[in-house]
Amino acid sequence: MFLYRVLKKITLASCLLITFLVLVSYVNALGCQFTVKHLSPQTDTNIEIYSTCNSGIVTTRITNKIKPSDVVFEMKTYMFTLYGHQVAYVDSWNKEDVEKTLFSPFYITFNNSIFLHSSVNRFNKEWIGVHMDNPINLSYLGKIEGYLSLQDRFNLADE
Repeated sequence: MFLYRVLKKITLASCLLITFLVLVSYVNALGCQFTVKHLSPQTDTNIEIYSTCNSGIVTTRITNKIKPSDVVFEMKTYMFTLYGHQVAYVDSWNKEDVEKTLFSPFYITFNNSIFLHSSVNRFNKEWIGVHMDNPINLSYLGKIEGYLSLQDRFNLADE
């Protein structure tokens, strides 16, 4: 009986801790307000990738370099971020558009997972480095305007 009570308390504490971390990471992500132009590791493509975030909702668009108004692909994700680690839940995307681009990071991503995990390092006010861990390993640079999260707002205010 004693072991049962201890395990029950450990389970309750673990659930409360996980709930707290998810809630804090979501509230932190609500402070995002940015636009990022991704610099692709594949330089021979004729596409450009942009991401915008407002209140924890990230919209990523792949557009044609020649005609930027021609959106090839668009997805919407909900972002959770804490200490530079981001988890994004993919809410909406079009499978036919992904297959049309054949741009490998997106093609592989949406055939394998609806959760994306990445680490973001801010080098200065204008540049970030993104290191995607799940579902594939990928690193790229991005030129950013704005704030990644509430925590990022406070860090930039201190500088």
